[in-house]
Amino acid sequence: MSVATLSDTKQRFGRTDGDRRAQGRLLMVAAVPLLLAAIVLSIMVGPAGIDFSALAGLSFDRAAASEAGLARDWLILVELRLPRAMLGIMVGAGLALAGALMQGLFRNPLADPALLGVSAGAGLA
Repeated sequence: MSVATLSDTKQRFGRTDGDRRAQGRLLMVAAVPLLLAAIVLSIMVGPAGIDFSALAGLSFDRAAASEAGLARDWLILVELRLPRAMLGIMVGAGLALAGALMQGLFRNPLADPALLGVSAGAGLA
């Protein structure tokens, strides 16, 4: 009997490190358009809906929006919805980074905030 090496095992199961990296890149490339679509959708949907044509016609110039009769839409977009969407992206990125750092620090893919007592501290606060 021969001892199977790591490369033999990878070939037998059809998975190599290059395949995982390619899958990761593909996932990131697919995630960016989904994020952009979610941003546009979150900006358009609300009690005062903004149509896609109006959204495309709005510039970040308040005077130009006033002349076009889109002052209300411009105000809703720039003062309310765009900052909320950007804050959501930053919070999500921060949470993802914190989770990845915790998993890397403890070398455990199942690491969660309860491991350090963060959940209990948040419940106390």
